[in-house]
Amino acid sequence: MSFLILNGLFIGGIVDNFTNIDMYKSIYVYASIHLYACFLFAFYFFISLFLSQVAMSFLILNGLFIGVIVDNFTNIGSENKEITMEAIEEFREVWLKWDPKGTFVMPSHSLFAVLQVSYQP
Repeated sequence: MSFLILNGLFIGGIVDNFTNIDMYKSIYVYASIHLYACFLFAFYFFISLFLSQVAMSFLILNGLFIGVIVDNFTNIGSENKEITMEAIEEFREVWLKWDPKGTFVMPSHSLFAVLQVSYQP
């Protein structure tokens, strides 16, 4: 009965004739509008739920990646390897073989050869 009252089909305490085509059209329009509204609500609700899940996943994974990178940077300094003056002199001698004029410029294809000849500090 409340459905009929809300749609304006209950007039003066007497329900309109159910064979009236306009009544069926109004019920169809009412139902289709509300069905469309429910569909839009569900659509936007699930889209917002999906986007929030994607955002949270991005933040969590981004935090994990940053944590791994920072952890690696903290482990690099824990080896206590110092570059000695002897290692610098050895590298200078190797560099002078490839750049005898001391221009501090060397062809890029020679860099691999310099690194092969030089010792690890």
